[in-house]
Amino acid sequence: MIYRQMLVMRKALLWYVGLLAAGMTFMLSSVAMGTTQVCGTSTNFAGWAMTCGYTVMLFAAIYGAGLGNASREGARVFWVLPQGRFRTALGLLGVDIAGVIVAFGIAFLGTALFFSIAIPMEHSDCQVISNLTLPKLALAVGFPLAVYGWSTLTGMLLRRVAYMGIVFLPVGLLWYSFSTMHNGFGALLRSIAFLNPFNMFPANGVWQIWAILFGTLALALAVWQRAEVVA
Repeated sequence: MIYRQMLVMRKALLWYVGLLAAGMTFMLSSVAMGTTQVCGTSTNFAGWAMTCGYTVMLFAAIYGAGLGNASREGARVFWVLPQGRFRTALGLLGVDIAGVIVAFGIAFLGTALFFSIAIPMEHSDCQVISNLTLPKLALAVGFPLAVYGWSTLTGMLLRRVAYMGIVFLPVGLLWYSFSTMHNGFGALLRSIAFLNPFNMFPANGVWQIWAILFGTLALALAVWQRAEVVA
């Protein structure tokens, strides 16, 4: 089953690469026609990493549904495997997390390739600054992983409906938006903002981001251990 999950992830990554290439090709054509300016006076690796974090976040949110779907009728085989359910779940999560990290790497390399082509086309004096520090990289990679963790937990709690893990994406975004309101409800949401990766990412909350990942996955595994197959 882990091998099957790897095949599914490989297919998803190929689709991801195709969509990323199509988007960058469109942007390059806009640069060539002079309708889009991609660079001002400077651009930097840290900015690329933050952008990639947002880009990979959607990919991660979609794959958060995987563990919840594995407790549905089509994956009933998980309940009769000779190995423990906990070990099976760790294998599934490991494949997904590795896939998200690979997707981030692809996005970052694709961004570097895009700028290496676009800057000469634009004939600008743009300077690329190599300022990516380890905390910034940990934040950029941790953000989509934290979203994945929340999506996994949501998918397990709402596993009676397939692919419900994606529900956290609009919920997390609304949580972030409403937390900016200057009223009692906004203050309440801000008081628990440390639980929301959409709040912690722009606030540079590196350790909070990774704590969200490990905390949500631990809860999802606890639910998985007690779950019964959904017919």
